[in-house]
Amino acid sequence: MSVYNQTLPLRWGFLTAVFAVAAGYLAQQLRTNFGHPLLSPSYLLAVLLVAVAVVLLITGLQLRKRLLEREKRPDPFVAVRLLAASRAGQILGAFWTGFGLGLFIWVAPRLAETAAELWLPMVALLLTGALLWVIAPLVERMCKVPPGSDDGDSGRDADPDTLPDVVPESLSSEAKL
Repeated sequence: MSVYNQTLPLRWGFLTAVFAVAAGYLAQQLRTNFGHPLLSPSYLLAVLLVAVAVVLLITGLQLRKRLLEREKRPDPFVAVRLLAASRAGQILGAFWTGFGLGLFIWVAPRLAETAAELWLPMVALLLTGALLWVIAPLVERMCKVPPGSDDGDSGRDADPDTLPDVVPESLSSEAKL
């Protein structure tokens, strides 16, 4: 089993979400203690999170389609960029899900006396953050590019013994000894 795991460990997303729940609840508590109105996020933030999720999903599907086509090999740097974006999307989705949940937890006991215009954006933020948090790992799994060779072979059936060395012998540690 490889030491490197393909997907971002779930614990980082959950730790981010727990931190964000505490931050959202604390922000709501501090604002009301100092006499400010409730913190209600803009719907634009929810729209932005949906847009990020849609762009990630479309780009991931395009990469997956190119991987399935044997005659066109995708650029591995595109896969790496998409991998980085999906990992950032996981953390971003976890944070905004937790923050929206923290805001809503503070409002939930006072829901009957709070106007819907104040708590509906919190629920929208929570749901769209969760959407991004779910879509990002799926896109991350789409980024796995099989090793290939320069002759156009997709490399799916490559024998590890026939693969070329990455480090030339002149630079290897054995040559220096």
